[in-house]
Amino acid sequence: MTIFRDRLPTAIAALTAAVACAALCAAPAAAQNKPAAKSAAAATAPLPKSPTPEWIKMCGKDAKAGTEICGTENFLLAEAGNVVGQIRVLDIKKGKEAKRVFAAQIPEGFLIQPGVNLVIDNEKKPIPGKFTVCFPNGCVAEVPLSDDALNKLKKGDALTLFAANQAGKWVGAKASLAGFTKAYEGPATDPKEYQAKRKAFEDAQNALKQALLKRADQQRQKFEAEEHAKAKTPAPAAKK
Repeated sequence: MTIFRDRLPTAIAALTAAVACAALCAAPAAAQNKPAAKSAAAATAPLPKSPTPEWIKMCGKDAKAGTEICGTENFLLAEAGNVVGQIRVLDIKKGKEAKRVFAAQIPEGFLIQPGVNLVIDNEKKPIPGKFTVCFPNGCVAEVPLSDDALNKLKKGDALTLFAANQAGKWVGAKASLAGFTKAYEGPATDPKEYQAKRKAFEDAQNALKQALLKRADQQRQKFEAEEHAKAKTPAPAAKK
């Protein structure tokens, strides 16, 4: 059974600019004499605004396995608005058996053992989940959804998914819950409409990606210019 039709689609796999920015800004580089003031101004320029992605419902059947699956899906966003993961609330039926699960696909680089934590609004008690499989460019985690948890999703404003980075620090990404109930309880989206909506969102995300990469490069240039200036500044004379 394939939970995700793609292994991190283009809009996710290519849009890890926030991580790239952090690496570029922190990593030492060969000093170049670049104008720092210009880079600093450009680095604070407003980013293009990407539209908030809609919740979309898709359903399908596996005749051989006798399984019916409906997934109500959306994307996890970083603070800058770029995609960092894909999420789905899955309802899986096989004969008389039924299963409901929250599935998330996020980039690689997170610790597997701690799993993930799903937080709805400001709930103090997160719902824990586990990673189930990893691909070369990301991993899938599943969180079981009780009726109570589903109702909280329907009534909530936002969800946050937390995972532990390599330093052991829990970091989160958010998704708005606006429109979730309507999509979840409604019919499946027409495939052509699905493709059109996702294409429009991906185009906006690609523009944001380019802006984030440009900002990261400008911040790198600023860092290099500052390091170059420090290297040219003579050390203060020792007091006698």
